[in-house]
Amino acid sequence: MKKCPYCKTLVNDDINTCPYCLHDLSEVTPLSDIIGPKKFKTEFYLFLFSILIGIGGLFAGLSQKKNMDNYYSLFKAATEENEQKRLYQLFRQSEFEMWSMWTISVIGALLLIFTFVLLIIHFIKLKKKEDK
Repeated sequence: MKKCPYCKTLVNDDINTCPYCLHDLSEVTPLSDIIGPKKFKTEFYLFLFSILIGIGGLFAGLSQKKNMDNYYSLFKAATEENEQKRLYQLFRQSEFEMWSMWTISVIGALLLIFTFVLLIIHFIKLKKKEDK
């Protein structure tokens, strides 16, 4: 496709005269030559995103596991009932956050598998297109 520099209309590459303003387009460079091929595809960005979510969720879950273990040991050592209640609430909150982060990590892993399947399908389509 070419873009007429005068009326900004898109026309096919083989047309040398703009059908709307009748200016000469023989010197106009096709847009595909200017833009070039896409370097990154959506699947690649989805792949990176899923890796970040999976690893981030895993590390956050491990961090919350450590907090949960600390609160539990403090809960066992506490002597006052109010202190035990507060530490037990913190323990339960850390446990909830840990499971939440691990769930996010699993979602990231599933997204990674899904993206991997999409990439395989994309490469199969490219291979079939090259074979034709």
